Amino acid sequence: MPGILLSDNWWVNGRNRSLSACALVEADPASKKLPSPPTAVTAVLTQCGKARRTVHAPLLSVTSEAAVGPVPGVRMPTGQMVASANPEAARAVQAITADYRARLQEIVERAALPHLLPAPGDEAYRDVALGVTAGPKKPVLERVFKPMGYTCRGESGSFILRRRTAANLTVELHLDGGAPTVVAMFRVWGLGLKGLLSIPVSANALVHSQYPIGDADRWQKIVENLAAIVRELDRSLVPEIEGAVGPSPEWYQPEG
Repeated sequence: MPGILLSDNWWVNGRNRSLSACALVEADPASKKLPSPPTAVTAVLTQCGKARRTVHAPLLSVTSEAAVGPVPGVRMPTGQMVASANPEAARAVQAITADYRARLQEIVERAALPHLLPAPGDEAYRDVALGVTAGPKKPVLERVFKPMGYTCRGESGSFILRRRTAANLTVELHLDGGAPTVVAMFRVWGLGLKGLLSIPVSANALVHSQYPIGDADRWQKIVENLAAIVRELDRSLVPEIEGAVGPSPEWYQPEG
């Protein structure tokens, strides 16, 4: 809902305070930029200070013909589900990603991962000495993914590697799990659509399962394996989605 929300909560990691603001604008898909909120709203937002994070949540117009009947939901970067502003595109992407999910082993084989890591479970953890860490992780990510056109955000636990396509889709590799383990997700965002595909860190690793990072050598191998899969998905999945849904507006960025 539009307005200002001030929250003050306690959780396991201590006190969490946040200030968030939400404003609605009527957007033209053909425009290059979003219109600014009304002057009075802008004045209020200015007093809130510089935003540390912004999220675009495209909403389906209640006057749209597509609003009749069930509309697929799209999970935003905040975790909230919203009705797709482009239901046909959302359904097309769901079908495409479901197909790739079913053929993931074939896709991983086609990607020709350069390293075969220890099998998940006891073997993977047995090779990780107690107290051994990989050190700074971001430099390796930037060194491997920057030549592929990806930027890297994050410092220690979670990282988002991101690029924009010529059709204004946002492509992301999301790495999560904290210092000792990692799980990888490949995401494609567009106006009213999101494609999500969990990918393994090795040909013999489980999908959507935490894998122990270990030392710097294993982290390097994990990153190089993920880069091989991302190259394959950039070559196959992303163009297929672009061909099915067309371009998104230039102004749409799911998260900034």
